[in-house]
Amino acid sequence: MNLWLSAALTTATCGSLVIIEVMKRRFNISAEYTRRAAHIVIGTMGILGYLLGPVWLYAVVVGALFIVLLALRKGSILSSITGVKRKSFGDILLPVGLLAAIPLTLHNPIYYIVSISVMVYADSLCGIMSDVREKPAHTLTGSLVFMLATFIIVAVFTEIGWLHILWISLTLTVVELCSKRGSDNLTLPIAAGLILLLF
Repeated sequence: MNLWLSAALTTATCGSLVIIEVMKRRFNISAEYTRRAAHIVIGTMGILGYLLGPVWLYAVVVGALFIVLLALRKGSILSSITGVKRKSFGDILLPVGLLAAIPLTLHNPIYYIVSISVMVYADSLCGIMSDVREKPAHTLTGSLVFMLATFIIVAVFTEIGWLHILWISLTLTVVELCSKRGSDNLTLPIAAGLILLLF
């Protein structure tokens, strides 16, 4: 990833976050929804940035994102991310999770995609299901959605056997259930990366 491409991805990410913030304020959208949208945007751009490489430049950009999110955490500039009523550290742990998965997946970039996709997409689907049903995040339905999404992600991107994929999905579902206050943004990429080291 050359500097121009890195700048383009960074600009696209920042632009998307600005749009999400404007939409929240203009239409009075719940921070729970806008936060989830920002989660998906940052995670998706993270995967693209990693794939386009080099890894060191990607790590620098994600590190800078962490600093920005940490600095703006106490204010209302990014209320679309920080405006949730519940106590959560997921906003600042997201870039940490993006970085933590790197050393665990350097031997196979596809495993990075899997690790981050589980954290970004499977977890988001679980949250969306909870929002739609107006239920707490950790419910049987939410966990089943997370497990199914994880199963599909691993099956699509790897050649791991079905029984092993089922075990991976079940294990990561347990990790998600045990992770509180947004810590799954860190525990899921690490757990997925460690598990995939076995294959």
